[in-house]
Amino acid sequence: METPDPSSRRRGGARIDTTKRRDRGRLAATAVGAIVVLSLLVTGVAQLKSDGVLDSGEATEPVTRPVGARAVVPTPPPDAQEIVPASKLVLEKASAAKRDGVGKGRGKGKGGSSLVTRAERIAQGLPVVPAETFGMASFNMLGASHTNGKGRRAHFANGATRAGQAASLVSSLGIDVVGAQEFEPVQQSVFLSRLPNFSVFPGQSLSVIDGTNSIAWNNTLFELVQAETIAIPYFGGRTVQMPYVLLEQRSSGQRFWFANFHNPADVHGAAQHWRVRATELEAGLATELHSTGVPVLMTGDFNEHAEFYCRLAGLAPMMKSASGALPGPPCSVPPGPRVDWVLGSTPVAFSGYQELDGGSIESITDHPVIVADVSVQ
Repeated sequence: METPDPSSRRRGGARIDTTKRRDRGRLAATAVGAIVVLSLLVTGVAQLKSDGVLDSGEATEPVTRPVGARAVVPTPPPDAQEIVPASKLVLEKASAAKRDGVGKGRGKGKGGSSLVTRAERIAQGLPVVPAETFGMASFNMLGASHTNGKGRRAHFANGATRAGQAASLVSSLGIDVVGAQEFEPVQQSVFLSRLPNFSVFPGQSLSVIDGTNSIAWNNTLFELVQAETIAIPYFGGRTVQMPYVLLEQRSSGQRFWFANFHNPADVHGAAQHWRVRATELEAGLATELHSTGVPVLMTGDFNEHAEFYCRLAGLAPMMKSASGALPGPPCSVPPGPRVDWVLGSTPVAFSGYQELDGGSIESITDHPVIVADVSVQ
Protein backbone atom coordinates (compact mmCIF):
# COMPACT_ATOMS: atom_id res chain seq x y z
CA MET A 1 0.00 0.00 0.00
CA GLU A 2 1.43 3.32 -0.96
CA THR A 3 2.04 5.71 1.89
CA PRO A 4 0.71 9.20 1.26
CA ASP A 5 3.10 12.06 1.24
CA PRO A 6 2.73 13.66 4.71
CA SER A 7 3.17 17.15 3.40
CA SER A 8 0.40 16.68 0.87
CA ARG A 9 -1.84 15.24 3.50
CA ARG A 10 -1.28 18.18 5.81
CA ARG A 11 -2.08 20.62 3.03
CA GLY A 12 -5.08 18.62 1.96
CA GLY A 13 -6.29 18.24 5.54
CA ALA A 14 -5.86 21.91 6.20
CA ARG A 15 -7.93 22.83 3.11
CA ILE A 16 -10.72 20.47 4.12
CA ASP A 17 -10.94 21.81 7.68
CA THR A 18 -11.12 25.45 6.46
CA THR A 19 -13.96 24.75 4.01
CA LYS A 20 -16.04 23.06 6.66
CA ARG A 21 -15.59 25.95 9.01
CA ARG A 22 -16.64 28.43 6.28
CA ASP A 23 -19.71 26.37 5.42
CA ARG A 24 -20.73 26.17 9.04
CA GLY A 25 -20.28 29.93 9.37
CA ARG A 26 -22.37 30.65 6.32
CA LEU A 27 -25.19 28.36 7.56
CA ALA A 28 -25.15 29.97 10.97
CA ALA A 29 -25.30 33.47 9.46
CA THR A 30 -28.18 32.47 7.15
CA ALA A 31 -30.11 30.98 10.05
CA VAL A 32 -29.67 34.09 12.18
CA GLY A 33 -30.76 36.31 9.26
CA ALA A 34 -33.88 34.22 8.68
CA ILE A 35 -34.80 34.40 12.37
CA VAL A 36 -34.40 38.19 12.36
CA VAL A 37 -36.55 38.61 9.20
CA LEU A 38 -39.25 36.29 10.58
CA SER A 39 -39.31 38.21 13.88
CA LEU A 40 -39.73 41.49 12.00
CA LEU A 41 -42.58 40.06 9.93
CA VAL A 42 -44.41 38.73 12.98
CA THR A 43 -43.99 42.05 14.77
CA GLY A 44 -45.21 44.00 11.71
CA VAL A 45 -48.31 41.86 11.21
CA ALA A 46 -49.20 42.15 14.88
CA GLN A 47 -48.85 45.94 14.67
CA LEU A 48 -51.04 46.12 11.54
CA LYS A 49 -53.74 44.03 13.20
CA SER A 50 -53.68 46.18 16.32
CA ASP A 51 -54.05 49.29 14.12
CA GLY A 52 -57.07 47.76 12.40
CA VAL A 53 -55.36 47.72 9.01
CA LEU A 54 -55.66 43.96 8.64
CA ASP A 55 -58.93 42.16 9.23
CA SER A 56 -59.02 38.42 9.75
CA GLY A 57 -62.63 38.17 8.51
CA GLU A 58 -63.71 37.53 4.94
CA ALA A 59 -63.62 40.53 2.62
CA THR A 60 -66.89 41.59 1.06
CA GLU A 61 -67.15 43.33 -2.29
CA PRO A 62 -69.15 46.59 -2.10
CA VAL A 63 -72.23 47.09 -4.23
CA THR A 64 -71.82 50.09 -6.53
CA ARG A 65 -74.09 51.76 -9.05
CA PRO A 66 -72.94 53.80 -12.07
CA VAL A 67 -73.85 57.47 -11.84
CA GLY A 68 -74.98 59.51 -14.81
CA ALA A 69 -76.47 58.16 -18.01
CA ARG A 70 -79.25 55.66 -17.65
CA ALA A 71 -78.48 52.17 -18.85
CA VAL A 72 -79.05 48.54 -18.04
CA VAL A 73 -77.27 48.09 -14.71
CA PRO A 74 -75.85 44.61 -13.98
CA THR A 75 -77.58 43.43 -10.83
CA PRO A 76 -75.41 41.99 -8.04
CA PRO A 77 -76.51 38.70 -6.44
CA PRO A 78 -79.91 39.65 -4.96
CA ASP A 79 -81.32 39.18 -1.52
CA ALA A 80 -84.46 37.12 -1.24
CA GLN A 81 -87.70 38.77 -2.34
CA GLU A 82 -89.39 40.49 0.57
CA ILE A 83 -92.92 41.72 1.12
CA VAL A 84 -93.00 43.51 4.46
CA PRO A 85 -95.55 41.63 6.57
CA ALA A 86 -98.48 43.28 8.28
CA SER A 87 -97.09 42.06 11.60
CA LYS A 88 -94.52 44.85 11.37
CA LEU A 89 -97.26 47.45 11.62
CA VAL A 90 -98.76 48.88 14.77
CA LEU A 91 -101.74 51.08 13.98
CA GLU A 92 -102.18 54.15 16.12
CA LYS A 93 -105.67 55.58 16.51
CA ALA A 94 -105.26 58.94 18.12
CA SER A 95 -108.38 60.85 19.10
CA ALA A 96 -107.53 63.69 16.71
CA ALA A 97 -107.22 61.19 13.89
CA LYS A 98 -110.61 59.77 14.75
CA ARG A 99 -112.17 63.22 14.64
CA ASP A 100 -110.63 63.99 11.26
CA GLY A 101 -111.21 60.54 9.83
CA VAL A 102 -107.48 60.19 9.22
CA GLY A 103 -104.67 58.49 11.07
CA LYS A 104 -101.25 56.99 10.84
CA GLY A 105 -100.10 53.40 10.90
CA ARG A 106 -96.60 53.21 12.26
CA GLY A 107 -94.13 50.41 11.70
CA LYS A 108 -91.28 49.24 13.86
CA GLY A 109 -87.75 50.26 12.98
CA LYS A 110 -84.40 51.48 14.17
CA GLY A 111 -85.31 55.17 13.94
CA GLY A 112 -82.81 57.96 14.43
CA SER A 113 -81.26 60.40 12.00
CA SER A 114 -78.49 59.51 9.58
CA LEU A 115 -77.41 63.15 9.49
CA VAL A 116 -76.87 63.11 13.24
CA THR A 117 -74.92 59.88 12.92
CA ARG A 118 -72.78 61.35 10.14
CA ALA A 119 -72.17 64.51 12.21
CA GLU A 120 -71.04 62.34 15.11
CA ARG A 121 -68.65 60.51 12.84
CA ILE A 122 -67.21 63.80 11.60
CA ALA A 123 -66.81 65.02 15.20
CA GLN A 124 -64.99 61.82 16.08
CA GLY A 125 -62.68 62.14 13.11
CA LEU A 126 -64.09 59.01 11.47
CA PRO A 127 -64.50 58.75 7.69
CA VAL A 128 -67.88 59.69 6.19
CA VAL A 129 -68.85 58.17 2.86
CA PRO A 130 -70.80 60.57 0.59
CA ALA A 131 -74.29 59.45 -0.37
CA GLU A 132 -74.40 57.84 -3.80
CA THR A 133 -76.65 59.20 -6.52
CA PHE A 134 -79.61 56.91 -7.19
CA GLY A 135 -82.59 56.79 -9.52
CA MET A 136 -86.21 57.09 -8.47
CA ALA A 137 -89.55 57.17 -10.25
CA SER A 138 -93.21 57.93 -9.79
CA PHE A 139 -95.02 55.20 -11.71
CA ASN A 140 -98.79 54.84 -12.05
CA MET A 141 -98.94 51.18 -13.08
CA LEU A 142 -102.55 51.33 -14.37
CA GLY A 143 -104.29 48.82 -12.15
CA ALA A 144 -104.98 45.33 -13.49
CA SER A 145 -108.67 45.79 -12.75
CA HIS A 146 -108.76 48.68 -15.25
CA THR A 147 -107.60 46.59 -18.21
CA ASN A 148 -110.21 43.86 -18.63
CA GLY A 149 -110.37 44.14 -22.40
CA LYS A 150 -113.30 46.55 -22.40
CA GLY A 151 -113.89 50.28 -22.70
CA ARG A 152 -111.32 52.94 -23.53
CA ARG A 153 -108.44 50.79 -22.22
CA ALA A 154 -109.35 47.71 -24.24
CA HIS A 155 -106.06 47.92 -26.17
CA PHE A 156 -103.95 47.34 -23.05
CA ALA A 157 -102.61 43.89 -22.17
CA ASN A 158 -103.61 42.36 -18.85
CA GLY A 159 -102.06 43.54 -15.61
CA ALA A 160 -99.61 40.64 -15.27
CA THR A 161 -98.16 41.19 -18.74
CA ARG A 162 -97.79 44.92 -18.17
CA ALA A 163 -96.18 44.38 -14.76
CA GLY A 164 -93.46 42.33 -16.44
CA GLN A 165 -92.92 45.17 -18.90
CA ALA A 166 -92.83 47.67 -16.02
CA ALA A 167 -90.15 45.60 -14.25
CA SER A 168 -88.05 45.54 -17.41
CA LEU A 169 -88.40 49.32 -17.74
CA VAL A 170 -87.37 49.92 -14.12
CA SER A 171 -84.32 47.69 -14.60
CA SER A 172 -83.28 49.26 -17.89
CA LEU A 173 -83.54 52.79 -16.47
CA GLY A 174 -81.51 51.93 -13.38
CA ILE A 175 -84.32 52.95 -11.04
CA ASP A 176 -83.65 52.08 -7.39
CA VAL A 177 -86.79 53.39 -5.66
CA VAL A 178 -90.30 53.43 -7.17
CA GLY A 179 -93.40 55.12 -5.84
CA ALA A 180 -96.15 53.06 -7.47
CA GLN A 181 -99.85 53.83 -7.74
CA GLU A 182 -102.59 51.44 -8.95
CA PHE A 183 -100.18 48.60 -8.16
CA GLU A 184 -102.55 45.68 -7.66
CA PRO A 185 -101.59 42.28 -6.14
CA VAL A 186 -101.14 40.40 -9.42
CA GLN A 187 -98.90 43.19 -10.69
CA GLN A 188 -96.84 43.21 -7.51
CA SER A 189 -96.29 39.46 -7.71
CA VAL A 190 -95.05 39.58 -11.29
CA PHE A 191 -92.95 42.70 -10.70
CA LEU A 192 -91.17 41.13 -7.72
CA SER A 193 -90.66 37.83 -9.50
CA ARG A 194 -88.85 39.72 -12.28
CA LEU A 195 -86.91 41.90 -9.82
CA PRO A 196 -86.22 39.60 -6.85
CA ASN A 197 -83.76 42.13 -5.42
CA PHE A 198 -86.67 44.54 -4.78
CA SER A 199 -88.84 44.78 -1.67
CA VAL A 200 -92.21 46.51 -1.41
CA PHE A 201 -94.29 48.17 1.30
CA PRO A 202 -97.11 47.82 2.17
CA GLY A 203 -97.56 45.46 -0.77
CA GLN A 204 -99.97 42.68 0.13
CA SER A 205 -99.51 43.04 3.89
CA LEU A 206 -102.58 45.30 4.21
CA SER A 207 -105.91 45.39 2.38
CA VAL A 208 -105.95 45.39 -1.42
CA ILE A 209 -106.91 49.06 -1.63
CA ASP A 210 -104.21 50.08 0.87
CA GLY A 211 -101.57 48.05 -0.94
CA THR A 212 -102.23 49.50 -4.38
CA ASN A 213 -100.14 52.53 -3.42
CA SER A 214 -96.77 51.03 -2.51
CA ILE A 215 -93.09 51.89 -2.41
CA ALA A 216 -90.62 49.44 -3.99
CA TRP A 217 -86.86 49.64 -3.49
CA ASN A 218 -83.71 47.80 -4.46
CA ASN A 219 -82.78 46.03 -1.24
CA THR A 220 -79.19 45.45 -2.31
CA LEU A 221 -78.76 49.24 -2.17
CA PHE A 222 -81.21 50.25 0.57
CA GLU A 223 -82.12 48.74 3.93
CA LEU A 224 -85.56 49.24 5.44
CA VAL A 225 -85.33 51.03 8.79
CA GLN A 226 -88.96 51.99 9.40
CA ALA A 227 -92.29 51.47 7.59
CA GLU A 228 -95.39 53.55 8.27
CA THR A 229 -98.68 54.63 6.75
CA ILE A 230 -100.86 57.72 6.91
CA ALA A 231 -104.59 57.79 6.17
CA ILE A 232 -105.38 60.03 3.19
CA PRO A 233 -108.95 60.84 2.05
CA TYR A 234 -109.80 59.22 -1.28
CA PHE A 235 -113.10 58.86 -3.18
CA GLY A 236 -115.93 60.37 -1.17
CA GLY A 237 -113.57 61.13 1.70
CA ARG A 238 -113.04 57.45 2.52
CA THR A 239 -109.54 57.12 3.89
CA VAL A 240 -106.85 54.88 2.41
CA GLN A 241 -103.58 54.05 4.16
CA MET A 242 -100.67 55.37 2.11
CA PRO A 243 -97.03 54.51 2.78
CA TYR A 244 -93.89 56.26 3.85
CA VAL A 245 -90.69 54.46 4.72
CA LEU A 246 -87.28 55.29 6.13
CA LEU A 247 -84.56 53.67 4.02
CA GLU A 248 -80.83 53.64 4.68
CA GLN A 249 -78.38 53.59 1.78
CA ARG A 250 -76.13 50.63 2.47
CA SER A 251 -73.01 52.13 0.90
CA SER A 252 -73.05 55.47 2.76
CA GLY A 253 -75.36 55.12 5.75
CA GLN A 254 -77.38 58.11 4.49
CA ARG A 255 -81.08 57.81 5.31
CA PHE A 256 -84.06 59.08 3.34
CA TRP A 257 -87.77 59.28 3.97
CA PHE A 258 -89.84 58.17 0.96
CA ALA A 259 -93.59 58.86 0.80
CA ASN A 260 -96.01 57.87 -1.97
CA PHE A 261 -99.55 59.15 -2.54
CA HIS A 262 -102.55 58.96 -4.84
CA ASN A 263 -105.05 61.80 -4.43
CA PRO A 264 -108.61 61.32 -5.70
CA ALA A 265 -109.73 62.25 -9.22
CA ASP A 266 -113.21 63.47 -10.10
CA VAL A 267 -114.30 60.16 -11.69
CA HIS A 268 -116.69 59.42 -8.80
CA GLY A 269 -117.88 62.98 -8.27
CA ALA A 270 -116.25 66.27 -7.41
CA ALA A 271 -113.18 65.59 -5.28
CA GLN A 272 -111.50 68.98 -5.03
CA HIS A 273 -112.34 69.28 -1.35
CA TRP A 274 -110.67 65.93 -0.65
CA ARG A 275 -107.64 66.78 -2.76
CA VAL A 276 -107.15 69.96 -0.74
CA ARG A 277 -107.46 68.01 2.51
CA ALA A 278 -105.07 65.32 1.22
CA THR A 279 -102.48 67.94 0.26
CA GLU A 280 -102.69 69.49 3.72
CA LEU A 281 -101.97 66.13 5.31
CA GLU A 282 -99.14 65.41 2.89
CA ALA A 283 -97.54 68.80 3.55
CA GLY A 284 -97.90 68.26 7.29
CA LEU A 285 -96.20 64.88 7.02
CA ALA A 286 -93.38 66.33 4.90
CA THR A 287 -92.82 69.06 7.50
CA GLU A 288 -92.79 66.55 10.35
CA LEU A 289 -90.34 64.21 8.62
CA HIS A 290 -88.10 67.07 7.49
CA SER A 291 -87.80 68.20 11.11
CA THR A 292 -85.96 64.95 11.90
CA GLY A 293 -83.02 66.12 9.79
CA VAL A 294 -83.49 63.36 7.21
CA PRO A 295 -84.20 64.29 3.55
CA VAL A 296 -87.78 63.71 2.43
CA LEU A 297 -88.70 62.40 -1.04
CA MET A 298 -92.26 62.24 -2.30
CA THR A 299 -93.87 60.60 -5.33
CA GLY A 300 -97.46 60.37 -6.42
CA ASP A 301 -100.35 60.81 -8.79
CA PHE A 302 -101.91 63.90 -7.24
CA ASN A 303 -104.54 64.41 -9.95
CA GLU A 304 -103.73 68.12 -10.13
CA HIS A 305 -101.31 70.26 -12.06
CA ALA A 306 -99.69 73.51 -10.87
CA GLU A 307 -102.37 74.09 -8.24
CA PHE A 308 -101.23 70.98 -6.34
CA TYR A 309 -97.60 71.95 -6.18
CA CYS A 310 -98.24 75.58 -5.27
CA ARG A 311 -100.63 74.52 -2.50
CA LEU A 312 -98.11 71.98 -1.15
CA ALA A 313 -95.16 74.37 -1.38
CA GLY A 314 -97.13 77.09 0.37
CA LEU A 315 -97.51 74.74 3.35
CA ALA A 316 -94.12 73.00 3.08
CA PRO A 317 -91.77 75.44 1.27
CA MET A 318 -88.75 73.13 1.66
CA MET A 319 -90.30 70.73 -0.88
CA LYS A 320 -89.00 71.30 -4.41
CA SER A 321 -89.99 69.54 -7.59
CA ALA A 322 -87.65 67.50 -9.78
CA SER A 323 -89.42 69.17 -12.72
CA GLY A 324 -87.94 72.55 -11.79
CA ALA A 325 -91.06 73.98 -10.12
CA LEU A 326 -90.17 76.55 -7.47
CA PRO A 327 -92.14 77.38 -4.32
CA GLY A 328 -91.64 81.11 -4.70
CA PRO A 329 -93.20 83.42 -3.89
CA PRO A 330 -94.54 83.57 -6.43
CA CYS A 331 -94.90 79.84 -7.07
CA SER A 332 -93.55 78.90 -10.49
CA VAL A 333 -94.31 75.66 -12.35
CA PRO A 334 -92.94 74.71 -15.79
CA PRO A 335 -95.68 74.30 -18.44
CA GLY A 336 -97.11 70.84 -18.94
CA PRO A 337 -100.23 68.88 -18.00
CA ARG A 338 -98.52 66.70 -15.38
CA VAL A 339 -100.41 65.20 -12.44
CA ASP A 340 -97.54 62.86 -11.48
CA TRP A 341 -94.77 64.35 -9.38
CA VAL A 342 -91.34 63.65 -7.87
CA LEU A 343 -90.54 66.00 -5.00
CA GLY A 344 -87.78 66.38 -2.43
CA SER A 345 -86.70 68.52 0.51
CA THR A 346 -83.35 70.15 1.09
CA PRO A 347 -80.54 69.03 0.92
CA VAL A 348 -81.73 66.83 -1.96
CA ALA A 349 -80.72 67.78 -5.50
CA PHE A 350 -82.33 66.42 -8.67
CA SER A 351 -80.83 65.78 -12.08
CA GLY A 352 -81.74 63.86 -15.22
CA TYR A 353 -85.47 64.64 -14.86
CA GLN A 354 -87.61 62.99 -17.54
CA GLU A 355 -91.31 62.51 -18.22
CA LEU A 356 -91.28 59.26 -20.21
CA ASP A 357 -94.27 58.83 -22.47
CA GLY A 358 -95.17 57.39 -25.86
CA GLY A 359 -93.65 54.35 -27.49
CA SER A 360 -93.44 51.31 -25.24
CA ILE A 361 -94.67 53.34 -22.26
CA GLU A 362 -98.11 53.52 -23.85
CA SER A 363 -98.40 49.74 -23.75
CA ILE A 364 -97.72 49.67 -19.99
CA THR A 365 -99.69 52.58 -18.54
CA ASP A 366 -101.86 55.56 -19.41
CA HIS A 367 -99.59 57.92 -17.42
CA PRO A 368 -96.09 59.20 -18.12
CA VAL A 369 -93.39 57.66 -15.97
CA ILE A 370 -91.59 60.39 -14.02
CA VAL A 371 -87.91 59.66 -13.37
CA ALA A 372 -85.02 61.59 -11.82
CA ASP A 373 -81.62 61.03 -10.27
CA VAL A 374 -81.26 62.01 -6.62
CA SER A 375 -78.15 63.22 -4.83
CA VAL A 376 -77.44 64.99 -1.54
CA GLN A 377 -75.78 68.41 -1.66
